[in-house]
Amino acid sequence: MEATQHREPWNKGKLIGQKPPLKPKDIWAIRIQLQNDHQVRDLAMFNLAIDSKLRGCDLVNLHVRDITHGNRVLARAMVVQRKTQRPVQFELTEPTRVETMAGVTLVLLVAVMFSPPLSAMIDVLSNDRLPLGSRLRELFRRRRRDH
Repeated sequence: MEATQHREPWNKGKLIGQKPPLKPKDIWAIRIQLQNDHQVRDLAMFNLAIDSKLRGCDLVNLHVRDITHGNRVLARAMVVQRKTQRPVQFELTEPTRVETMAGVTLVLLVAVMFSPPLSAMIDVLSNDRLPLGSRLRELFRRRRRDH
């Protein structure tokens, strides 16, 4: 006696495949929501994603040095895509540059608030082989280990 269960596919009735692009009103609704919630980092990443049209894996691997020069955010940046190994150039709009600079400043302020030893901070933050998020995680990991 064999009992057969009929299970519905998890994606039955859902839109599969390529999704339609976001409409401008949806983009602005997301931006307003992130601004109201004071999500500086998320707003900066969202704006970068919209402006650059990069794949997610390329977006999260961006380094601060890829979009900044000195203490300013570049109007145009170039990144080599992971999937195609081709360089792609994109333009950053003024709101994106402002939000990105605010996000970078916030990250540096948080690092200073936790006041790790200066040598550890310079060592971790100057490691250009790692994305900024990885460098900050390493900085906080060292801070916890030392105390």
